[in-house]
Amino acid sequence: MLFFDFLYYFIYRFYSVYYEKNPESLSAAIIGVFYTMNSMSVLFIYIILSKKPILISTLLAISLFIIFQVYTYIRYLLCEKNSIQSIEKKWSNKTVTQKSYIKVLLLLYSCLSIISCLGLAIYLGASRHD
Repeated sequence: MLFFDFLYYFIYRFYSVYYEKNPESLSAAIIGVFYTMNSMSVLFIYIILSKKPILISTLLAISLFIIFQVYTYIRYLLCEKNSIQSIEKKWSNKTVTQKSYIKVLLLLYSCLSIISCLGLAIYLGASRHD
């Protein structure tokens, strides 16, 4: 989970510059969105590989979204061990090489998560109309 902690930290740093009103909460919400997109991507891949016509309801997507939002809110805003100060301390203990490696991984993960979820959703939607 340290990977997501660092992602939360970098989102927080970005929004603390541009969005001064409660960037901790916004960052936790964005992490929850990433969790939801990853879960939906796994479900989409399962549907594609199994070739079973499984209907994904809006209720399922909203339920996953709410579950992950509550989880990330509790994890990052209510638990002291995952506070910004705690994550910042973990980050400062990393070497320069480790920091640059982690930054690249975070960027790749973010782009891949967004592209895969949207791409798979579009593919499934288009294949159902064939």
